[in-house]
Amino acid sequence: MDNYNAENGTTLVGVAQIHFESMALYGGKVSDLAQIKG
Repeated sequence: MDNYNAENGTTLVGVAQIHFESMALYGGKVSDLAQIKG
């Protein structure tokens, strides 16, 4: 974010840590959500 602020003349700051679980769903392979195993 420091680089973005320097390049764009902004003063953005982070307000919270966010945990992001990546998940990929691809169309055409599953016809029912119950078929998805986690």
